[in-house]
Amino acid sequence: MGWILQVIIFEDVKKNLDNLDSLKLNESQIYSMEVGTMTRPKKQYPVQLEDDFIKRIDKLANKLGHTRSQMIRNLLIQGLADAEMIDKTGIFSAVMFSRDILAKFKEAALRGKIYLDKDGDLKMNK
Repeated sequence: MGWILQVIIFEDVKKNLDNLDSLKLNESQIYSMEVGTMTRPKKQYPVQLEDDFIKRIDKLANKLGHTRSQMIRNLLIQGLADAEMIDKTGIFSAVMFSRDILAKFKEAALRGKIYLDKDGDLKMNK
């Protein structure tokens, strides 16, 4: 289960309970679920984002009680973890391979080496 989904579940549970003691979790334990980001040293990196994207991040951050910075960091951590998992499956390699093939088809078509006949079949000029 992704971090954001976990936080949403915890926020919903938190709203419906009188206190966190019944969860056997305290506030610091919940925040420690942020994949250890609270204790590791951090650096700032400038990133340019569109205003509508920031509004969407702010809306979600406000709903979860996080700052914009926390929300962006959490989204990046989860997104990177997901991308690394996808990479391990070989999907990225397959996508890059198909992108390269498509580029070669486009180049061949622009040079007149391949074309579609009147029936829509692919033909090659030799």
